[in-house]
Amino acid sequence: MKMREVLYFVVNYIDAAARELLVKTWSTCHSVIGNARRLRSYVRKTWPGADPAFNSRLQAIYAHYDAKGIVHNYVIKQLEALVEAGFRTTFVSNSPSFPAIGVSEVAPFCRQILWRRNIGYDFGAYKDGIAALGDLDECERLLLMNDSVYGPFYPLGRVLAGIDHERTDFWGITDSWQHHFHIQSYFILFLRKALNSPAFRQFWHQLPYVNSKRWIIHNSEVRLTQVLTQNKLRANVHAPYWKVARAVLNKLQSGTNGSCQRHQQFLDNLQDLLVRGVPQNPSSIFWEPLIVDFGCPFLKREIITRNPEQIPFIWRWDEVLACVSAHDPEVVRRHLQAL
Repeated sequence: MKMREVLYFVVNYIDAAARELLVKTWSTCHSVIGNARRLRSYVRKTWPGADPAFNSRLQAIYAHYDAKGIVHNYVIKQLEALVEAGFRTTFVSNSPSFPAIGVSEVAPFCRQILWRRNIGYDFGAYKDGIAALGDLDECERLLLMNDSVYGPFYPLGRVLAGIDHERTDFWGITDSWQHHFHIQSYFILFLRKALNSPAFRQFWHQLPYVNSKRWIIHNSEVRLTQVLTQNKLRANVHAPYWKVARAVLNKLQSGTNGSCQRHQQFLDNLQDLLVRGVPQNPSSIFWEPLIVDFGCPFLKREIITRNPEQIPFIWRWDEVLACVSAHDPEVVRRHLQAL
């Protein structure tokens, strides 16, 4: 090996080691600060709701955030859908302000409303919402959901009816293999065995309040699934990643990918990644087949508002929905116009 190659290898090794040390130090600092934050409460105020599903043993924690404290129509529709599916919802808003009109809009659909400081983001809201429930022994199912999605485009009751109770302890709409296997936390449901698990209760009791999206993805969203599966709790989802990826790959290889063919470079890159088994973010990359072919009831907001992965033809979202659902696109459009 030439001296130049040796030096190149050494420099890259040192650089990689330095980056790894930096990431570990950064993560540790966030954990220390986040654990210190556990010493105080971040709930500013609570209100009782009408509690329309009073007798239900199905509980839901709904995490909300809007920079102006607005409760948009699509959020109200989601709360209505949760009531129709039999859930008693605890609504937790992380918004900087939460005016009385917002309370009055959500109260008819909720058992309780919490307004808290945006410490810990969605997982902080989930943590405080679970704490507000008190004793979980009477809870048959617990749903965690946030406002990062539009929908549902299909009745939730019909979607939830597809859960195989004999093989499932916790369940979601989509799973991901990025970083590590995990159920995506915009919609995740825990059944009785998971709720009774010491691992589940310890996770939420010990969870730090960390204000870092990257930390939360790795140490909250991913870790939650990892902790539960390592304790032999069984995870399942409505649309398993590899099943969806195989269907998309088959469509790409057959050339029957519709109007997206015009963006051949994007499709070629996607096909190459799928062939090599490189995990993608399913709720983004597979948004259309998830809705059309797999009956998934939600669409991530950021795909339309930011499209970070530059997915072609995302502006067709309303046409796609019109083909499979009676969901009123004006609910989504009105929110987009208000941003």
